[in-house]
Amino acid sequence: GLVCAQSGDAMEAIGAFRDALRLSNNESLYSVMLAYALAVGGEDAEARDILAELHVREEREFIWPMGLAFAYAHLGEESKALDYLESAYEERVGWMLMLGREPALDVLRETPRFQALLRKIGPADNRRSGPSARVSGEAKRV
Repeated sequence: GLVCAQSGDAMEAIGAFRDALRLSNNESLYSVMLAYALAVGGEDAEARDILAELHVREEREFIWPMGLAFAYAHLGEESKALDYLESAYEERVGWMLMLGREPALDVLRETPRFQALLRKIGPADNRRSGPSARVSGEAKRV
């Protein structure tokens, strides 16, 4: 589902995450990724409904902040997405090491807050150069 969403095949991503959610008995990771895929596909109302449900669940379980950032970034809520990324940084979420190469965040890549967060994380040679950059080879360790 993630690769489909990142490559622009939102319908395939939505289907994959709906299946994963059903098979996992409503696992929060798949809920947040479904919200991201829905946002990519322009299904903003359903994405926001899922995010509202996840915010209730946040009080009793861990909700992956990177996934929340992906969803909010694609809903056009740049500030909220960056708040979640900064929270993920403070919580030392492992995926942060891939922040500079994560295609789901290309929509934020040029913003000053995103650039500041990248500088906190690691060297510039572990970053995509722009929205149309391609990931090649393995990510370098930070």
